[in-house]
Amino acid sequence: MDIEDFAYLPCKPKATHFNPITLRNLKPGSIKEWCTCGLTKTGVWCDGKSHKGTSFKPLRWQVPKQPQTIYLMCDCRYTTRPPYCDGLHMDLPLKYFKRIQECPKQPHDPEVTKLCEECGWAGPRDKWPELPETDSEGSDLSDEDDSEEGDSEARRKKVEEDKARTLAANTPKVQIQLQTDQDASVSSSSSQATVGEGSDKITVEVQRGCSGACRPRHQDTGDEAVAKVTDDLNKTSLSL
Repeated sequence: MDIEDFAYLPCKPKATHFNPITLRNLKPGSIKEWCTCGLTKTGVWCDGKSHKGTSFKPLRWQVPKQPQTIYLMCDCRYTTRPPYCDGLHMDLPLKYFKRIQECPKQPHDPEVTKLCEECGWAGPRDKWPELPETDSEGSDLSDEDDSEEGDSEARRKKVEEDKARTLAANTPKVQIQLQTDQDASVSSSSSQATVGEGSDKITVEVQRGCSGACRPRHQDTGDEAVAKVTDDLNKTSLSL
């Protein structure tokens, strides 16, 4: 494509770099704002304020839901396939600086304008004038602020829900019951104990009593003396 007159761009951005930027690990489905003016201080993404006072606004781009290993993003701002690099930066430098030199608005005064949209010239950042905001609809930071506020509220609710689910999953449900012999009629009593504080309190019911299943069993050896002791041991009741 012949980019001699840059006719495909109604407003000429600042050419930040004459090479693409390679990005990795972009979250599929996330929304990014690609800088179209070239004045941003945050790489290829809009910093939310540098385009103020110009007719540029960021390009909202959704990262493809099919994940890629790398993304080749335009960093000269003259691509015909924004936000992707299309290779035009290879023929851009001489034509870009020639257009600035021949711009009808020369000489440019950095204290009057920070960006000449006729040729793409940009003055030093420390001399940018305070110009009125002339962004078109959709480029206001108010929309972004509302979006960020909504995202923050959604994140807060999600954190609270996660905490509630974690608490429910980890709340102990305890019932302690000593081993009993269901066939034996052994009286038992129960008691309750409270563990924890506040909303995390739980009640533990302890069944008391022993049917004898927990006692050691002694076998008869035929010796009368041993048999007497064994019989006494087998009659011993254990209780809590």
